[in-house]
Amino acid sequence: DMTSTVFDAALGACAAPCSTVVISNASNISLRNLQITGGTSQSGNGADAQGGGLEVTNAGGGSADVTLEQVEISGNSAGYGAGFFLSNSSLTLKDSRVINNTANNPTSNAFGGGGYVEQSGGLSISNTRFAGNTATSPGFTNRGGGLMIGCGITAQIDDSVFANNQVQGSTGTGGGISLNSCNFNDSRLVLQHSLVLSNSAALGGGLYIEERPDPFSSIFNNLFVGNYAQTQGGGIHVDTTGSNASGTEFFDIRNNTTALNQAGGTGVDQGGGIYVNQFAGSTYSGSSVTFVNQIAFGNDNGDTAAATAGDNLYVDIGDGGTVTRSTAFSFANLSGDNPADANATFGDPDFLQGFYLDQGTSPAVGNGVGA
Repeated sequence: DMTSTVFDAALGACAAPCSTVVISNASNISLRNLQITGGTSQSGNGADAQGGGLEVTNAGGGSADVTLEQVEISGNSAGYGAGFFLSNSSLTLKDSRVINNTANNPTSNAFGGGGYVEQSGGLSISNTRFAGNTATSPGFTNRGGGLMIGCGITAQIDDSVFANNQVQGSTGTGGGISLNSCNFNDSRLVLQHSLVLSNSAALGGGLYIEERPDPFSSIFNNLFVGNYAQTQGGGIHVDTTGSNASGTEFFDIRNNTTALNQAGGTGVDQGGGIYVNQFAGSTYSGSSVTFVNQIAFGNDNGDTAAATAGDNLYVDIGDGGTVTRSTAFSFANLSGDNPADANATFGDPDFLQGFYLDQGTSPAVGNGVGA
């Protein structure tokens, strides 16, 4: 029972800003079977704005280790990490719920409605639901409705759900998940066997990834359905920004299904399903994005035409990166640099309920690498 013990800041004598649970300069902490709620840390830009529900910091060097199991983090608010905030620490989150938290900073950007992690040793999430979380701060760039992954993070997410999270504002990123690296202190994401459903943001309704040299991110065997981007990348937005460093960025995106996502930007080149961008003129080039065994079907740019270029995939290689598509299924309606794909199979994938493939009739069955 996730609510057998309740930590509720609203029931105590602590006046806002006040995190419900604070762990500082500690290690080997385990919490389980409890609810964390009622925290309201949203004043200013410093420590008072961090971690409405849970704040974990370690300013003494090294990395604290915290494990949360069968925990519900709900109904909290903060500028950074409304549900939880983690810095210079490692977090394991499993069999839990992060729901209905709001990142809202009146004087700056709002990061991580569900959670925000930065400068940490590692983040491991499994069998956990992020739902109904919001990042909103009028007039600022907000990131990560469900989860914001900041600088210096190695994050692995397995068998989890990101649903109905949102980032408000015209420049916000990552309705479900936003990964934003920093120069020379890069982050890496491995996302697998998870559901990313009905999230929204300006860029990357389901997932937004921005990286610089030399990370390697893997997006494997996930379902991206019904996400919405105001401008680009309804399901997934990959942005290889570049920097003044040398290195090789590599994104491996395989065995995913992106279906019924939408991008609402002007024109057709917005990537209703997936948008890949490398800024032209950056001092770094050589980014590589690989698609293998992908299904992209029924995505839309938000235009009035039934099917147009860029509905499923838009690629802007920019200043020298490469994009490889290998045995992708139904990557029809492509646009951008090198949109032709001789390896793709086009047509209706013949989904059953729950976006499973009909094993008897689907032309996607048996067509992939290693099938």
